[in-house]
Amino acid sequence: GRVAAICRFVRVLAPSDRRSMEWCLSRRSLSPNAELVHKMSRCGTIRSSAVEAAFLAVDRAHFISDDADVSSGAYADMPLRCSGVHLSAPSIYAAALEALDLRPGLSFLNIGSGAGYLSAIASQILGSEAIHHGVEHNAWLVEHARSRLAKVGCSHVELHAASVFSIDLARSMRYARIYIGAGASVGTTAGVLALLQVGGVLVGPLGWPDGSQQLIRATRTSESSYAISPALAVQFTRIVQPPPNSPPPERKLTLRLPRWDETSHRRFPPAHRAAVRAVLILQARSAGVLSYLPKEVVVSEVLPLLRYDAWAEQHSPAGEHQAWEKSLDSATRALLAATGGAMDDDEEEEEDDEDED
Repeated sequence: GRVAAICRFVRVLAPSDRRSMEWCLSRRSLSPNAELVHKMSRCGTIRSSAVEAAFLAVDRAHFISDDADVSSGAYADMPLRCSGVHLSAPSIYAAALEALDLRPGLSFLNIGSGAGYLSAIASQILGSEAIHHGVEHNAWLVEHARSRLAKVGCSHVELHAASVFSIDLARSMRYARIYIGAGASVGTTAGVLALLQVGGVLVGPLGWPDGSQQLIRATRTSESSYAISPALAVQFTRIVQPPPNSPPPERKLTLRLPRWDETSHRRFPPAHRAAVRAVLILQARSAGVLSYLPKEVVVSEVLPLLRYDAWAEQHSPAGEHQAWEKSLDSATRALLAATGGAMDDDEEEEEDDEDED
């Protein structure tokens, strides 16, 4: 009788009150991770069903160190640092993921990928066929992340133990979505922005002239323009800068486009897959020069030559240094305009060092 009475009461509530009551009634059956996620949904931090489902699928405690006490804050909406592993507050990740507007199949770059928690959540939305790269300067943390990601079915995430400053920005691929997980200067952010596809979105904490940080959302609207807006006041650990006057890295990290083969076909954009089908149809119909080649040769030698992003709109081929420099200059100007036209302390120090040289 009591349960029936409660159910009748819930049915007459207003929709918003009803959801709150239903949440309270079901709270006892929620796991700690689910309770954390539902709290973020109720307060509006999580707004989309895709982001909510992604958080529910990934237990935050799985990504902390084995010797850490789970009860010490794994399921609290607060930053967590233990045994060398640092996780931002879940609400910060939620805000970033909502701003990124991830969709299945989009290419994604995570700068400062850390313990792999955000990468695991993003993978739930992007899917296993998406190109998903992470760059983390701490080699031990990369191994930690790889093992944790593998255990939750995210072995497809490709992690690199490297500094953001070692990325070959001129030769690396472009991405549809980029997240920066540490406080970055205008110069650093501009370099990463140059890796965005036209129409792509970057989210990350940018240093302001007064020393504060803002989580920004930057959209590349064309080859030479960006729309940048601050989304949230934050305070992240700053990106580890190379020592002053240090020589450039001996080896640059090139974040490569995938090479086509029959097993990776589904990872390529729809336009690319359509082109592959067209080539195979022409070969099968004995049309043109392709008819002189066996299908095996076309598949193993010809189709891999088609670039991943060959049909991307307004794309400047990777490796064209002049185009990259123009892109970097445009990104820098847009960021300076967004922050009031001033560089932060790190960049001023870098300029001073250059003047001394």
